[in-house]
Amino acid sequence: MIVDSWTGMFLPAKAPEHIVDALNAAIGQAVSSAEVAENLIKTGNTPAITSHAQFAATIKADLQRWGPVVKASGFIADD
Repeated sequence: MIVDSWTGMFLPAKAPEHIVDALNAAIGQAVSSAEVAENLIKTGNTPAITSHAQFAATIKADLQRWGPVVKASGFIADD
C-alpha cells in the first residue's frame, strides 16, 4: 500500500482570487527558501509548491480514493 500525505492551507470557499493568489505566492516563496526547505527535508518532507487548482485536484482525488475506505471502516468524526 502506498500512502502519500500533504500539508496545505485552506481559505473560505469564497475567498477573493487575488487573496488566494497572493497567499499562494507568499507560501511558495517561503517553501522555496533554503531555511524552510532544509527544515522540511530534515523532517522527512519533500518541499513542493502547487497552484490552488492543482491542490484542489489533489484533495478531490484523495477524497475519491480514501472516502470509501473511511466509510467502510465505520469511522465517525467527533464534533
